[in-house]
This record gives sequence, structure tokens and C-alpha cells, in this order.
Amino acid sequence: MGMERTSNEQTQLEAVRRRLQRLRDFLNASPEPGVGSSAEEWFVYLTDMKAIVGNASNGLSFVATLMAKAHIERVLPMRPFDAALKPMGAPGLDIDERTVDGRRVIAEIKTTTPYLGDKLGASQKSSFVKDFVKLQRDEADHKFFFVTDKATFDVVRRRYASALDGVVVVLLPSGDEFSGSPATRIGNR
Repeated sequence: MGMERTSNEQTQLEAVRRRLQRLRDFLNASPEPGVGSSAEEWFVYLTDMKAIVGNASNGLSFVATLMAKAHIERVLPMRPFDAALKPMGAPGLDIDERTVDGRRVIAEIKTTTPYLGDKLGASQKSSFVKDFVKLQRDEADHKFFFVTDKATFDVVRRRYASALDGVVVVLLPSGDEFSGSPATRIGNR
């Protein structure tokens, strides 16, 4: 069951697909160096692979944004919007859109896997807290915090639900969710 995609979204997905095809072609044509190969051979191989892969996390983030869009469109009557308009990693909210009757919908999306297994590493925590503050600070009728990793979902539920009052936390792609609980806010309001 696929949602209707904008031409920008289709273009972004095609770019991701082409990158995957180039990587497949490279891996099929270039066997990896053996354990006894020189550091220089390893370096050349990995550099060539990195040039193809580029910033693969942007592709992952874009696909997560498409999943978040699909989830929002399943639960709310949304005005059409293009998930590909905002560059991945650009400042601001990941999603800031309107329902058909004009209510504001905002969301942040994380593709993070907890660095420490059952808790976030220091820079991960800092990044999450920044997103929590954005969601708390901005007025909106519907607020979402999307994650793509079950361990991250569990960490957020266990350690950060009190920072997400009024925010629905959603695990993608399953759609499992919980609502943040009213409690102490993080950061300045």
C-alpha cells in the first residue's frame, strides 16, 4: 500500500536507488581486500566505496520522513505536502505542516540507534534534547516524535517521556506509539 508521492519525493527516491545500484555494481566488480592486503589497498577500496555511498544517512532520513508523512496522513486529514522540500539535516522542524482545517502539525524524526545499547550517548542525548525543546517551544495542535529503532523507542519511553508532554512518540515503520507524560520540561520555554 503506497501513498501518492510528489515529483520531488520520487526524484529523491530515484537518487537513493541509483546510489544503491552504483554500490551494488562496485561491490560486485571489486572484491574487498584480503586481511593480508596493505593498508593502502584497504584505503583505496574504502575511499572508492565512500565516494559512492556519500552521506547515506541523508537517504535513510529521507525515507524515514516519507514513513512519518504516511503515518501522519493515516491519522490526520492533511493538506498535501512535499517531504522532499526541506533538505535533510537543515535547521528547523523536520515536519511543519497543516491539516485540511488549518491545524498545525509538527514533528521531529530520529533514525538513531542508542550508542550505549540501553541509553543514548552524550551527543545523541544532546541532539534529542534539542528536538524535545523544539517540540515543547512551538505551539501546534499535533506534535510527533518519530523514531525508527525499537531500542531508541524504548529508551525514549523509559527515560524521556516526561520531557514530551503533549507529544506522540511513534516507532516507524510499525506505528507503535505512546504519548509523553505531563511532567518537568527540558530547557527554556
